[in-house]
Amino acid sequence: MLISLVPAFLCGMLIPLMQASLLPDWVIISATLLGILLIILGRLVPFLKSYQVICHLIVAIIFGFAWFSLNAHQSLAESLPRNLENIPLIAQGKIDSLPVTKYGQIQFQFTVEKLCQDNQCQFIHLETLLNWQHAPNNLVIGQTWQLKIKLKRPHGYANPGSFDREAWLFENGIRATGYVITPFSMPSSMQHDYQSASSIKCISDEEGVCNTSLRNSIWNYLTNIRLRYDRFILNTLINRPFAGVIDALTVGNSAAISQPQWQVFRNTGTTHLIAISGLHIGMIAALFYFTAGWLWRRFATLCEMLPSQKAAAIFAIVGALVYTAFSGFSIPAQRTLIMIIAWMSSILVSRYSLPMQRFMLGLGIILIINPFAVMNMGFWLSFGAIALIGYGMNARLAATNLWWRFGRVQWVATIGLMPLSWLLFQQTSVVGLLANMIAIPWVGWVTVPIALLGCIIAPFNHQIAYWLLLLSEKTLEWLWPYLQYLANIHWNSWFLGLNNPWLIIPCMVAVLLLLAPTRFPGRWLAIIWFFPVIAVKPEKLPSHSVKITTLDVGQGLAVVIQTHSHTAIYDTGMGYPDGYNMGDIVILPFLRNQHIYHIDQLIISHGDADHAGGAMALLQQYPSLPILTSATGKFKGYHVEACVVGQQWQWDGVQFKMLYPFPEQKQADNNTSCVLQIQAGDKSILLPGDIEKPAEYALLSKYQHQLKSTLLVAPHHGSISSSTPKFLAAVQPQYVIFATGYLNRYRFPSKIVEQRYQQEGSQCFNSAYGGAVTVILRPNKPVELQQYRVMFHHFWQ
Repeated sequence: MLISLVPAFLCGMLIPLMQASLLPDWVIISATLLGILLIILGRLVPFLKSYQVICHLIVAIIFGFAWFSLNAHQSLAESLPRNLENIPLIAQGKIDSLPVTKYGQIQFQFTVEKLCQDNQCQFIHLETLLNWQHAPNNLVIGQTWQLKIKLKRPHGYANPGSFDREAWLFENGIRATGYVITPFSMPSSMQHDYQSASSIKCISDEEGVCNTSLRNSIWNYLTNIRLRYDRFILNTLINRPFAGVIDALTVGNSAAISQPQWQVFRNTGTTHLIAISGLHIGMIAALFYFTAGWLWRRFATLCEMLPSQKAAAIFAIVGALVYTAFSGFSIPAQRTLIMIIAWMSSILVSRYSLPMQRFMLGLGIILIINPFAVMNMGFWLSFGAIALIGYGMNARLAATNLWWRFGRVQWVATIGLMPLSWLLFQQTSVVGLLANMIAIPWVGWVTVPIALLGCIIAPFNHQIAYWLLLLSEKTLEWLWPYLQYLANIHWNSWFLGLNNPWLIIPCMVAVLLLLAPTRFPGRWLAIIWFFPVIAVKPEKLPSHSVKITTLDVGQGLAVVIQTHSHTAIYDTGMGYPDGYNMGDIVILPFLRNQHIYHIDQLIISHGDADHAGGAMALLQQYPSLPILTSATGKFKGYHVEACVVGQQWQWDGVQFKMLYPFPEQKQADNNTSCVLQIQAGDKSILLPGDIEKPAEYALLSKYQHQLKSTLLVAPHHGSISSSTPKFLAAVQPQYVIFATGYLNRYRFPSKIVEQRYQQEGSQCFNSAYGGAVTVILRPNKPVELQQYRVMFHHFWQ
């Protein structure tokens, strides 16, 4: 019964994820009472007794739906009030996670207990994620701080193919994000003088020491040990290339891993090796199990006290528990720990149970403890892998060769997880099997044990610990050339975006048929079931039509332009010095989701980081991509040409024309932006970049009656320095799109500018609130406009 009830419970939990908003509490409670009534009637009514199994499945679905919904309502009730967004607040609360350095600043979870505005305070429970520049380096989990902060409700980029950060924040219970307001005059070297600013201080206890709540508790003791080990590892392996990876494998802090290293892991399908994942915890548990069992059997007295198998199970649980605690009880680690306990429980109680029963028991416990686990990609990948391995390895004659024991497992996991990888990441690693065949045993049985041994010895002998950590880091250096070679193969990944989530169903059927036993009838039907995945693609535009998607890239601009058989990209969003950029985060996932694998033209309006920051990510994927830009100096070594008035070309009956800059224009600022006009039959689009008043006046003097447009992407994000009344009178846009960041510090778009557009009769759309805005212009047909966040709204947004 357990084998069928847990999947039904899981299916019920998925129902709210498909809803734009949660049902009211009274509906959920009524559904729960209905489920209880159905159980009672199933036992009392003779007619229903024959359908008890069906009744139990229906009840499990109802309970799963109700359990997830009630927890979701509770989480949403603890959100930041909208009237407190983006204003200075005084907050008092506790540091609730290991402070890590990320993007040049300290990031940590902060549980707010009291919130004050203009001397009016309220007690509140609010989980936040804060960034703090120039933070003191003695921040410790559990400390109570008073901070001056600015907060926003959870918000992320809303585009086809983009990572749903809002869902991730909701899953982790974080209901606001923000930053600590630090006085600009305060030098970064100051470590202990924050008390000089009354709004920023660590709350002291009776002894005058910075208060650390529950500092005698086991949890606080463990987390502070993690912090000390985090600093010890990074200081011990300073300047070593894989110090960040060793830190991630021991204490679960992956912030120090470089972007090029992440890229290699992604290209080889080995990102799961970086975090303290189920794989590593499982290997540690297995190591404890077999080692403890072998040693226990050496002593007859111990075996008389407790059978070696039970002793081994206890040691496996203890080893997994210690490693999980050392990693900070991350959600993936918790899942694995629960599964190990469920797996070992049958040994401890001396009761035989099928592997599937133990699997479902662990899964059910996880769903009850953490109902939001179903929103986590790792949940589906880890449990999907276990289920697929069980399916792919069972119902066969026993085999003892090395391929069957290890290689077959890798083959099943690689093939079986392809559909999920395409759905979640728009790609799967073709070389993943080759990479994991070597990397999994090497990292799991060599690198991790040596690193953990070094951490165990560190309190007793720093020198030996240093050599062990250095040896552990060296093992990664020895492995790295192999991974780099695989990562640099040009066909290392298979990019296939499942733009329709329902395509996962025929894809999984194809995989199950493919992994069926050799003589299973109908295995060849896998080809037919896989066909929809290849055949179903976004609809091609007819000739003389154009589709323009203004992507949600925060405070910046990125536009994808499509005709029947051509694609151009106008600007690429923000890029940061540490490598984080909108090309990797937004544009490439969007292209894969839309099955766009070739770009004909890249246009960078000007050199500002919020317009050109993602260009290098695109050029790494498409090195021969032709570039038109006013900032030619940024792209030396590529196929670059300066944009200038008069350039024009035609694709599929759609006319493209460069209106600006003029040849005499200096390439210096916003007013050198490439201004592109797109003409599709009787409709037109104007992309003006960041031009301001001088450029607008120049365009008016040359094209007074040629600027009228169906769609306008607002110049300079709706700044007051642009969108002059005369310019708007000439353009007369029916639709205008503001490409801005949510509650951005520049307060774009300007209220005055918005009013100007409204007075012109334009319909205004903002990517910060509507997500990616897609507009399709077809000859002699109405304009089609879609906002991604509106069309695909979820209850957590």
